[in-house]
Amino acid sequence: KRDNKGLKNKDIKALVIGIPNVGKSTLINTLAKRKVANVENKPGVTKELNYLSTSYGITILDTPGILWPKLGSEEETYNIASIGSIKKEVLNMYDVAMHLLKIYDKYYPSIINEIYGIDYLNTEDAYEKLAKKWGFIKKEEIDYQKTSERIYNDIVSGKVKNITLDICK
Repeated sequence: KRDNKGLKNKDIKALVIGIPNVGKSTLINTLAKRKVANVENKPGVTKELNYLSTSYGITILDTPGILWPKLGSEEETYNIASIGSIKKEVLNMYDVAMHLLKIYDKYYPSIINEIYGIDYLNTEDAYEKLAKKWGFIKKEEIDYQKTSERIYNDIVSGKVKNITLDICK
C-alpha cells in the first residue's frame, strides 16, 4: 500500500532476545549479510541495546543475553553453564566438566570413544584418562583446571556436537 501511494517502505522492527552465547548476534549478521554485530564465543559480548539494519528491510534490536534471576535445579544450572551461557570465571570448572562427562556417559556414550579416543569406564576414570592423554599431569598430579577447561571448551567450541542438554534431567 505504501508503494502504491508513493511512500517509502517502513522497516520491520524485530527484537532478538535469549540467554547468553546462543548465537543471537550470529543470526543478526546472517540476516544482514555482513558483520554488523560483534561475535565471540563467550557470554557478555553484547553489552547494550543495538539497532542494526539488515538487507531484508528489517531493523533488528540486538540485546545482551539475559538469564532469569534464579536458576532452577543444579542440573539446569550446569546445563546452562556447559554451553557457555555463564562466564566461566564464576564457575567451578571441575564440576561443569564432571557434569558433561556424566551426560556423555548417560545419553551419548559413544562420544568418549569417538571424539576422545578412550575407553570409558566411569566418570572419574574418563577424567583421569583425558588428563593423561592431553598431558595435563605433572608429578603424578592432575591439572584439574586445564583438564576441566578442555572438556568445557570442546563443547563450547563445537568439537562435541549434535547433542542436546535439555533432555538431561
